[in-house]
Amino acid sequence: QLNTQSNTLSVIAGSGAGYVDNVPMGQALFRSPVSLWVDEAFNMFVADNGNCAIRRISLASDSVITVAGTGNCSLATEPVTDVFASQTLISSPTAVTGDNQGNVYFFTSNSQSGYAIGDVENSRILKRFVGGPNNTEIRPGGSPFSIRLGSVLACLFNSSSQTLTFADTTHNMLWQVKNPLSFSNSSLSLYGGFIYGVNCPHNSQLFTGSLSIVIDSSEALFVADIGKLRISKV
Repeated sequence: QLNTQSNTLSVIAGSGAGYVDNVPMGQALFRSPVSLWVDEAFNMFVADNGNCAIRRISLASDSVITVAGTGNCSLATEPVTDVFASQTLISSPTAVTGDNQGNVYFFTSNSQSGYAIGDVENSRILKRFVGGPNNTEIRPGGSPFSIRLGSVLACLFNSSSQTLTFADTTHNMLWQVKNPLSFSNSSLSLYGGFIYGVNCPHNSQLFTGSLSIVIDSSEALFVADIGKLRISKV
């Protein structure tokens, strides 16, 4: 944690590489945490890539627990869904975000899909909301479950519009899922990048390399494009 007033940096969780869970923050061990999201109650959700788990850091209770995955990285394909998220294996998570309804969303490196932990404080049921194994289509227009995803390293949820935007760095595209957990009413659209013959709000902007995305208070979206060495407002 960086205190900008005192200009000091302090460790709030973690004390080395490994997997130690359900302990106070200072005793927890992580292995390659790569993405972080903070909810309205200041709980931090961490994509613990090296432990194949989504971890929750609670400042209020001084604790770290796993909310998805088991710390076992033996899974190389699609995880089992419609089960308790903390009782099933997931592959290495690469990005995590959440909404204001208690749901947490994440992407993994091997399964070419996005997943949601429904009601993370209580039921924690794992659902797939976009992508799927063996998909070949990379054009919008079909079900969110029909798209073939590449590597997703950044995602964010806009609670006011109920949209989840994510950056597919393999195909250099920004995608947006509307109502991701309303499966009968969810939709997928291309938000940025370029596919020949497909119109989208920002398909004149071409991206290259790894992307990171952030949204400001006015709901403007900014993209860090490492391939072009620039920050773009979408």
